[in-house]
Amino acid sequence: MLVGLNYTPRENFVGTDSFTYTVIDDGTTVEFGTGGLEVDDPRIASNTVSIEVLPINDPPQFSGPSNVTIDEDDGAVTIADWATNVFPGPPTATDEIDNQGLEFTITQIGGDFDMLVGTPVAVIDTDTHTADLQFEAFADANGIAIFETVLTDIPSDGTPAESTNVRTFTITVNSVNDPPTFTPGGPVVVDEDSGPYTQTWATDISPGPADEADQTVRFEVETPTESEHLFQQLPEISDAGILRFVSAPFANGSVDLVVIAIDSGGAASDSVVLTLTITPVNNNPTAVTD
Repeated sequence: MLVGLNYTPRENFVGTDSFTYTVIDDGTTVEFGTGGLEVDDPRIASNTVSIEVLPINDPPQFSGPSNVTIDEDDGAVTIADWATNVFPGPPTATDEIDNQGLEFTITQIGGDFDMLVGTPVAVIDTDTHTADLQFEAFADANGIAIFETVLTDIPSDGTPAESTNVRTFTITVNSVNDPPTFTPGGPVVVDEDSGPYTQTWATDISPGPADEADQTVRFEVETPTESEHLFQQLPEISDAGILRFVSAPFANGSVDLVVIAIDSGGAASDSVVLTLTITPVNNNPTAVTD
């Protein structure tokens, strides 16, 4: 007696399947006039059974995500192939691969919450089955942010959405020494033989953003070799921005000095030209003996 049937569709199959079964009995027949002699006379019956295999949504899958490291002030960043092997389900589940959308959800759970401009976004390429990560850090921001992410599919057949297990990744923004800044003064004009000069020339001196406040700033002043004869003491600028020099006796002329600020971390500002002019003065005549 047939009491049951086991049917196992191939993995991830969805749709209509069928099979045909045949039943053969072991009956006999007694022909008329044979004196009751039984002969084998099996009877055969067959039927086709259709089976509808309904879809069950498999969880999506992906490899990754990658931890990310960039430098401070890199601006808007795109990390290619942050996740790979991004599929709505197993590769053999063609009903899902061909018809479902996908979406990454990213949530920050720790680290520096004020480091990034908004939440990172994962952009999925359905042709390459990869995802790029896009984000931007605030100017001068650095540190580490910790995130969770899940990949969720978007079914089109009415089945409930499925998601991957939660995974974590980090974004690290390495600190970069910013150059110091200052507000330069204007051109400097003095008279010939006017003696030592001491005046503030550079103001608003800063080593950089707040995380570099413990740095110091010094100035370098470059005097062209061909103009050094104009000075008894070459021009220099103190850490406080004070310009000092002593012109040479009876010297006059104009020189373009090159000024840069350098912080204790080794970063240098853009160079600034300081034009210094020593104006001639008519000296008193002196008597000479014949």
